[in-house]
Amino acid sequence: MSDFEDLLELDLRQLSAALSVGRPSAEELEQNQWTGLIELLTMRLVGACEELSAEDWAVCSTALDYVFRAAGKIKAIDHEEEVIRRLNLSAALLRHVAPRSEVDLLDPDHAVDLLLRELPVSADEARDMVVRWRALEINQIRRLRSAKNLLSPVVDIIPRHTHDSRLRVWMSIFPSLP
Repeated sequence: MSDFEDLLELDLRQLSAALSVGRPSAEELEQNQWTGLIELLTMRLVGACEELSAEDWAVCSTALDYVFRAAGKIKAIDHEEEVIRRLNLSAALLRHVAPRSEVDLLDPDHAVDLLLRELPVSADEARDMVVRWRALEINQIRRLRSAKNLLSPVVDIIPRHTHDSRLRVWMSIFPSLP
C-alpha cells in the first residue's frame, strides 16, 4: 500500500502495521505527505493510547520510527523537529497513560536522556547567557531559543514522572530563556 489516500483511511493498528514494515518507501510520498503521516500517526496514538496492548505499542513505535526516518531522508523534517515532535508526543501520551519503561515514548527517563543529549548548550552556559541574552549575538540567541523549544514539551509533564536531578537545573532556567 503506497497510495497516501489509502493510508489515511486506515485505523491506527492498520496504519502502524503498514508503516512498521517500511511501506511506502521514502521516495513514494512527497514531503508534505510524510509530515501529514507523522501528524496522523501522532494524533491517532494519543487518541487510542489508553487501549493499546504491549504488542500494539511495539508496532506503533516501529511505525513512528520509520515515519521519522523516511521523512528525514527526503528532508521533510530535520533532526531538531523530529526530537521536538517526539518529546511533545511523549508528554501528550503521559497525560493519558502511566509511564512504561519498556516503551520509549512512555518512558520519562528516556525523554530526559533524549532532551539532554540534544540540548545545544550546557545548563551552566545557558544560566550565564540568559541574564544578558538581549546583548548576545544572533547565533547564541538561536542556541538558547533551540534549548527552549526542546524543553517546552517536557516542562509540565515529564518532571512529574522522573526525579532526574539533571532536569531540575533546566527547569529553573527555562522561564528566563528567550
